[in-house]
Amino acid sequence: MTTETLASPRRDGVVIGLVGCAHFFSHFFQLALASMFPVLQPDLGVTYTQLGLLMTVFYTVSGTLQAFAGIVVDRYGGNRLILFGVSTMAIATGAMAFADSYWTLMALIVVSAIGNSIFHPADLSILSLKVSKQRLGRGYSVHQLSGTLGYATSPAIGLSIAVAYDWRTALMVLAALGLIAVVILTLAQPMLDTRERRPATTAAGEASSFFQLFGNTAIFLGFGYFLFTAGAGKAMDTLGIAAFDQIYHEPVQTLAFGVTAYLLGGAAGIIAGGILADRTERHDRVAVTGLIIAACLIAPVATGMVPFALTLVLCAATGFAAGATGPSRDLLIRAAAPKGATGKVFGLVYCGLDAGSALSPFLFGMFLDAKMPGAIFLGMAVLYTLAITTAIAVSRRGRVEPATA
Repeated sequence: MTTETLASPRRDGVVIGLVGCAHFFSHFFQLALASMFPVLQPDLGVTYTQLGLLMTVFYTVSGTLQAFAGIVVDRYGGNRLILFGVSTMAIATGAMAFADSYWTLMALIVVSAIGNSIFHPADLSILSLKVSKQRLGRGYSVHQLSGTLGYATSPAIGLSIAVAYDWRTALMVLAALGLIAVVILTLAQPMLDTRERRPATTAAGEASSFFQLFGNTAIFLGFGYFLFTAGAGKAMDTLGIAAFDQIYHEPVQTLAFGVTAYLLGGAAGIIAGGILADRTERHDRVAVTGLIIAACLIAPVATGMVPFALTLVLCAATGFAAGATGPSRDLLIRAAAPKGATGKVFGLVYCGLDAGSALSPFLFGMFLDAKMPGAIFLGMAVLYTLAITTAIAVSRRGRVEPATA
């Protein structure tokens, strides 16, 4: 079946769904190992700082390669790259189940990071080139939603299996689920092919335009926005369960619902944000408002005095407020992208996401080792506040010429 055999709304829906599937497993595998930290830590005899360093290495490698993955995406398309990404992360996760040392996990986390590096430039380039403009906001919404659901699902499934059996069995099951997605994406390759939509460019021209993008102020500020919001989100994703454990001393599978509430709240916010993004031109106001609310809601959790039931509500509401900003954010970035450079632009800006994700687990892991779990949630509030200043700065730069990619 080709794209020409589908009516435009249905074609858009299929493309969005397939890209969402790939993005789901990107995030699913990012937390596959991290969600095992509470049960893995005593087994391997390592500190949370060491475990946080695993995630720092993951996001450092992924972010570094992601910037250059955008060049490959713009030249060759993203359909084969997302297949490579899911395959690599699934295989690396399965291999982690057999790791017998910390350094084996470190090597495998690097392999997984290589697979992860291609998703944002590939996914968002495919959406920008294949989805109709009137549904693009919702396309970005589903893209972000699928990633959030991947984050939410991985700890819930992984920890349930780890508690019932062990963390090694859990990782093998998670890897097997990813291989099912590989089969689906292999069959769907023609639907995601963007060769007919990409402008003809030379390799030299692409490299030149890539380095010219470093001088684009809007892209630089977008990098900062991603840096701060990713740092906040990753603090919850990777260390939230361990922080709740030090505060509430409940069973670990119960505490996992705190992270799940945040992520599912984020998923609901993304859906609402996608609808809003297609109905407003003031995407900067959406971003600022959502971040202000998120910072105010998560701060009380830092006191350690909020009952866990109320913490679940605050986490869900924080996730909703932060998630609602995502589709508007991606539309702002797309508007700053020169024609034919969507892969490179998203690759560069999303490096901020990986940079924030790399620093956050390592830095906040030290607070957990120091028995200061409240610092996780106070830090989230501070990072959301810093992101507000970035969003305001972007709006003050004025509008850039819209891209037509």
